[in-house]
Amino acid sequence: MDMQNDQLEDPNVLQPDAVPANPADFELPSQEKLLEMIEMLNITDEDKQEIRDGLLKNLINRDQGIQRAGLQPSYGVVIFCILAIIFIFVFFGYKLFRSQTEKERKREEKKKQKQQKKKHKS
Repeated sequence: MDMQNDQLEDPNVLQPDAVPANPADFELPSQEKLLEMIEMLNITDEDKQEIRDGLLKNLINRDQGIQRAGLQPSYGVVIFCILAIIFIFVFFGYKLFRSQTEKERKREEKKKQKQQKKKHKS
């Protein structure tokens, strides 16, 4: 019974109430807190240093990965944007072409009407 009480009071032993019931409530400890936890472990200084180096290396790699991921948009988004821009140019180009051909057609009709009026007067 005393051994169980010692384990309950030992900060290195995970307490059952320390684990949140809902996984969404779980928060990762900060870097400082992790380093403090490493210091509390009953292992050699070499092992502690190895754990610290591994932890810091993983944190640096994770931060670099987050930065890289933030700068690189996915190919799907890039392709979609390019296609949208092309579609916009094609759409307005087509509208401009139709407008110009319509103007030309109206000019031709007007010319024909003037020529017909001249023929009727003569």
